[in-house]
Amino acid sequence: MKKVKLIAKLLLILLFVSVTGMLIYHRDLILRSFERGRSFDYVTTNKCESLETTNNVNLKNNTLDTIQDQILALKNKFKIPAINVCIAKDGEVILNKSFGCYNPVKQIPASDNSRYRIGSISKSLSAITLLSLVQEGKIKLSESVQNYIPDLALEKNISFAELAAHQSGIRHYEGLEFFSNKEFNNANESLSVFERDKLLFEPGTNYHYSTYNYCLIAAAIENLTGQEFSKYVETNTCEKLNMINTRPERSDDYLNFYTSNVKTGEVRRAIKVNNSGRLAGGGFLSNATDLVNMMLNLDSLLYPKYQKQLFTIKKFNNGEQGNHDYGLGFRITKLSKSNRTLIHHGGTSTGGRSFLLKIVEDDVIVAICTNSNSNLFFRPQSFDLQEVYNLVKPLIFN
Repeated sequence: MKKVKLIAKLLLILLFVSVTGMLIYHRDLILRSFERGRSFDYVTTNKCESLETTNNVNLKNNTLDTIQDQILALKNKFKIPAINVCIAKDGEVILNKSFGCYNPVKQIPASDNSRYRIGSISKSLSAITLLSLVQEGKIKLSESVQNYIPDLALEKNISFAELAAHQSGIRHYEGLEFFSNKEFNNANESLSVFERDKLLFEPGTNYHYSTYNYCLIAAAIENLTGQEFSKYVETNTCEKLNMINTRPERSDDYLNFYTSNVKTGEVRRAIKVNNSGRLAGGGFLSNATDLVNMMLNLDSLLYPKYQKQLFTIKKFNNGEQGNHDYGLGFRITKLSKSNRTLIHHGGTSTGGRSFLLKIVEDDVIVAICTNSNSNLFFRPQSFDLQEVYNLVKPLIFN
């Protein structure tokens, strides 16, 4: 009996030490969770008027009305405070509209100038920037990133193509890295998070999605150009693609990003995070208009052969494709029944969900940006490729 009591005491001590250690280790995260302010009901986020900039009334059978109804259904399903949608057909924007409150606390409606966390769609922008440097002859996709980051602690040489296509073997986020609030002054500083970790496989032999691949691309571009990655992208990519609302996050931007509970309808400001360490792979702010412009104006920046590299699934070094669907910064999905090619990328952030889709054969581009991510008992719930594709089906089959 004494032995049982002793074991019980030891277990309680161990539990106490573990919980205390966890609280100390995650102290910053816990404190940030209490700084989010009050929660409120989703209904209050619908009191802001919808703002519309483009609406082509020449489309038949009230097609845009049907699409608008679907957008509102999507907004209500995932309890999104503000949603911004831009759609282009045959090279022209036919719908650019925002619904709901960009800042529900102050009842500020979403507008043309509202910016959203686009998450991993930042990879698409970064890949385009990389290919522009390849086009200029300043970088070769086949060369090692170590040529530009000589002190890199990675155990194997990795090419730019392997990084951009997630074939490097570098791990993705671990633990609570996704919620990091650490400030990094540049891309090179952020490499300390992962560069000494063991690779998951030999570069070029497998696929494993990792935002950290794009941290390396950004660091190499900084060393090559002598500029901060964000400044280089804004000047050399965004300006040429007419992406006037795309930039890194600033200190007070987080006030406009929220987390929604799809079950209870409760909306609350998202926990404060700092995306400076993953800018190239998940840290830019933008909106639906800019994302559509990125695709519409790509010819002004890249020759067709370089665009083709973005939109072609990269095979492994042995010539096999495997089960992945990734090119360079974009996913490519083939629909066999309708014989259509979908070029797309989604982005999930703390306080944001975005999606970009181009249907090649129909020359349709759609971008959706929102200022919340939806959670149910810590399990993310949000719209995906199928729902975004369904949104623009009336443009295809009408």
